[in-house]
Amino acid sequence: MKIAISSSGANLDEQVDPGFGCCRCFIVIDPATEAFDVLENKAPVSSSGAGIQAAQMVVAAGVDGVITGKLKPSVTNALEAAGLNVYLGAPGTIRDVLKQYQDGRLLRASDPAVGDGPGRGPFKGRGTGRGMGQGAGQGMGQGVGQGQGMGRDGGFRAGPGGYCICPNCEERVPHELGCPCFENTCPKCGTVMTRER
Repeated sequence: MKIAISSSGANLDEQVDPGFGCCRCFIVIDPATEAFDVLENKAPVSSSGAGIQAAQMVVAAGVDGVITGKLKPSVTNALEAAGLNVYLGAPGTIRDVLKQYQDGRLLRASDPAVGDGPGRGPFKGRGTGRGMGQGAGQGMGQGVGQGQGMGRDGGFRAGPGGYCICPNCEERVPHELGCPCFENTCPKCGTVMTRER
């Protein structure tokens, strides 16, 4: 049995990359022996469809399951249609998440507790939230609340080009067209990136 985990780097002490299609690589690991290979993600260089391309790549690698942070419903559906178990909302290092998987503590995307709203996240609730600004914010599940965030990308949509920046250490990396900055993690400290203003 092999599991593909979206990763920000090539070892078990790297952080799980929450962005499946835009992650740096996948750690393809046998949970029983913890023997692993690194599968470089070629998908982020495309201008669109990175999630589907990454899904095709891991399916071709012969894995039985995928562990990541979040997925678009179309990517989740493609992976599940290929017979893979999909686990979402996995934070921490690859080693931490592997332990959670081995202990049966990860939620599958198809589990009722995972929710069925856009973005298919790991949380469930009821109601709606409203974002302020021009961003296209999407709630996860059906949560009750009075969301007053700025919406996706801080209330505006940035055009092509520019940089993604780490709010923690201010590391800058070139923005990849079709891959939102918040789907990337900082190569230095592992913090989720934001768009440089």
